[in-house]
Amino acid sequence: MAQFGYRIHTTLTKPADLSTRGWNEITRRAHQREMLTWFRTKLRGHFTEGAKGKYGYKRRSSKYRKYKRRVKGHLQPIVYSGLTYAAAVGGTPLIRAFPRRATLTLNTRNYVKMRPLTRNAPNLGEEMTRLTHQETRSIEANEAKYMEKEIVRIRVKREHTAG
Repeated sequence: MAQFGYRIHTTLTKPADLSTRGWNEITRRAHQREMLTWFRTKLRGHFTEGAKGKYGYKRRSSKYRKYKRRVKGHLQPIVYSGLTYAAAVGGTPLIRAFPRRATLTLNTRNYVKMRPLTRNAPNLGEEMTRLTHQETRSIEANEAKYMEKEIVRIRVKREHTAG
């Protein structure tokens, strides 16, 4: 199983009129929402031909690349037989969201670890869940927009119930 966790660096601060519990619930939902969006949209991009350069995967040996091209007929990164891709993309992720971080656990093959098994082995779990700087900024921006909308929604709801 590959576990993808990240800490969010939000530029928003808790409004004075919002309780800590309400703020934590908003940030938790924002993290959960973005992790699910990443799983549905970005994860598949890690298995494409251009992902090697985009995400900086470890270079595989020429012997391995030749063998993979000859036997499997492709050079897609992270994919050998297609079982890793099918397990990661086809399964349902476990998302655990907290006010300051979120963790997404992918159902993957048993050889996909967050730490390589040997010194020369590629770190498949880390490669599969790596984010570019642009993707990180996009996640942070989407979370900030969602959180702002939720704050407005709570304030409007509060005004309607008070008045």
